[in-house]
Amino acid sequence: MKYLYIAALGALALTGCSREDEDVTPVTTPGEYPQLILFDDEGGGELEDSDEASLVITLADRYDESAEELGGRIFPLSQDYMLDFSIVDTEGITNLADYITGAEAYYEIDDCTTSLDNGEDLVQSFDPATGAGTLLFPAGVEEIELVFILDETYFDDGDVNDFRGFNVRITGSGQEATVFSMPFEYEVLDDEVIFGEWELDATNTEQFDRFKELFGLINEDVAGLQSADVEGITIEFAYDEMAVVVELTETEEVTECGETESENLEIEIEAGYDDITRDAREGDIVLEDDVELENGAEEEFVYEGSFQIQNGVLTLTLTGEFDDEETSETTLTLTR
Repeated sequence: MKYLYIAALGALALTGCSREDEDVTPVTTPGEYPQLILFDDEGGGELEDSDEASLVITLADRYDESAEELGGRIFPLSQDYMLDFSIVDTEGITNLADYITGAEAYYEIDDCTTSLDNGEDLVQSFDPATGAGTLLFPAGVEEIELVFILDETYFDDGDVNDFRGFNVRITGSGQEATVFSMPFEYEVLDDEVIFGEWELDATNTEQFDRFKELFGLINEDVAGLQSADVEGITIEFAYDEMAVVVELTETEEVTECGETESENLEIEIEAGYDDITRDAREGDIVLEDDVELENGAEEEFVYEGSFQIQNGVLTLTLTGEFDDEETSETTLTLTR
């Protein structure tokens, strides 16, 4: 009887293990999941007289088993992958082919060369009438850039317009990779409102001092400028950020793609929009971004205020706040 009891326990143990195994999901390593192809950003835009619209298609970061990149990194595909793309949800475009006349795509070989330079266009087909096409994502490449060729005169007028633009969708699925992306929204930026490049007269002492007070808050180089140091100052309002560029009189020799040229040194400041009026000649603006401190930490700065455009002149009124300091309300006058 003793042996029968032990045998019965053994049978029960085997049965229990078998049932437990039924509920166990085999471990899947990150490398066994398909690669994800997606747009590098959710949207973008260029001025209404731009002759092209470009967007980047990339691969999602993946787990790095070597632990060299703790946040993951891109692993290129091992074989070519075909994507379908289409232009959808157009606004302000009566006939698509009148505005978008063609498409091309490429990848960078080095800082000076793209695949287009070698006669390799990644767009396999494109119909401007329907906006549909096919696109190759090559093996061994981390990202590609898709460019739509635009008629620069189609939207270029002197009016303040409602939203104009389109969405781009990509689709595709395969064993090694699959598309996992929201549409990319392209916006035609109206240069009758705030978008575009504006200039500040650095020879105007009052305006120059106001500029230094305002942006010297977050940049010591700007705070220490003298008028004689400056060749020119521009402020550009792009799709999702404002960029300040101070061109200095001091130059340096720069070698690019085998050619050496003398170029003016620049001080650059960038700030993303938290809020901006996009469809009128006057409105509100709030800018936010981070500055790296001497100890390596980052501190947020905020500029907020309003703008007005009259007779081709932009009046920009801002108050800046950074690192427990705040500027007084400052007004800059800029022209095209």
